[in-house]
Amino acid sequence: MCQVCGSPDAKPHFGAISCRACAAVFRRYCYSRKLILRCTCETKEENTYPCRKCRIEKCIAVGMKADKIQGRRDKISDKETTYSSMNHLPFRSTSKLHSAISNWQNFESIRLEKSGRKQEMMTVYELSCIVKMDIDLTWKMVMKMFPDMEKLKIQDRSSLLNNFIVKLWQLIPILDFLNNSEKYSDLKEEDIQQMVIWFYQGCFPEDQQMSMALLRKFMSFWTFHYTKIILPIAALELEKAEIMAIIWMIFVDYGFTNISSECQEMCRHIKKLILRELKSYQIDRNFDETRFLDTVETLEIIERGEKKFMEEMILCEMHHVRIHDDFKAILKENRL
Repeated sequence: MCQVCGSPDAKPHFGAISCRACAAVFRRYCYSRKLILRCTCETKEENTYPCRKCRIEKCIAVGMKADKIQGRRDKISDKETTYSSMNHLPFRSTSKLHSAISNWQNFESIRLEKSGRKQEMMTVYELSCIVKMDIDLTWKMVMKMFPDMEKLKIQDRSSLLNNFIVKLWQLIPILDFLNNSEKYSDLKEEDIQQMVIWFYQGCFPEDQQMSMALLRKFMSFWTFHYTKIILPIAALELEKAEIMAIIWMIFVDYGFTNISSECQEMCRHIKKLILRELKSYQIDRNFDETRFLDTVETLEIIERGEKKFMEEMILCEMHHVRIHDDFKAILKENRL
């Protein structure tokens, strides 16, 4: 159990036992010049993480030490690099982020065309049926963005794609909200209820209906996603290039245990490139320096959303909700 927040998923990090999220907060704290001014716990809702100040103090209290954060060695220069060293790297162009925008628009356009109908009108079963198409389109987009990834082993490719597809189900509603904020900015409880009913209609066994008790359970997941994931990200008012940086950092997440060390190294290199371009993009626009950390921290927000989504899928399994076998296999792999 995490000694900082109590999460059941915990491992040794920097001298203490913690979850990956708390370890990431501590690492960013040590490698940034962002000051912690005051406790904001009183303004936070119950059952959420403590504020940054209290969280860092707890990390230190349970034994985390900055000198235990080790950097990586670059294979070419053999010089140790750390997250903080991003500030000292020469800035390159932001060409990857700009090309990512057009590639993503092309991805969305083809996905919409091939699915035959608007994604927001699909049921959970219909969405699960286009998983193979999503994987194929995603990989084509990867090849345009990072052609060197073709060198990866087939198992690594499969693992990266399967890891990403689960998060894609989190990203699509977020992007839909950002593109149609006026439509979704003031959702009422009855609006969310109608969305849930539509999403699951026709997906239960023929002799079963969604009871009010089960509807309320599903609504709790959707309400969480709307209030704790979508709205906080929307409040940042990120630009398209920044959103693309988030999407690609999600794809090259090298924290998974189902990819090889070679794949981890390639993903680490790509993430470093993305971070460099993100930093350059924001500096060119004279954004506040805290915006960089706020942008990167959206990865934690989306990770929390993924955990809730997996709980929702377990609830679907318990009630025999109809989901395509392809997506069931991906969900099973992500639970291992």
